[in-house]
Amino acid sequence: MNKDIYELKLHEATTSHKGNSYTKIVRVPGGWIYFYSDDMHKNLTSTFVPFSRKSPKLTEE
Repeated sequence: MNKDIYELKLHEATTSHKGNSYTKIVRVPGGWIYFYSDDMHKNLTSTFVPFSRKSPKLTEE
């Protein structure tokens, strides 16, 4: 990931590439939207992840 999701400003995004796929995370009111796609953009899916003060701050390994 280019930037920690907790550091993103409203409507700011970060991306991650792994093999033939990528993940784009966009900060929106109340949480984040995760977009998943393959290299050819044939398969695209997304999910909303709500912000919670109980959410652990994950670190990249």
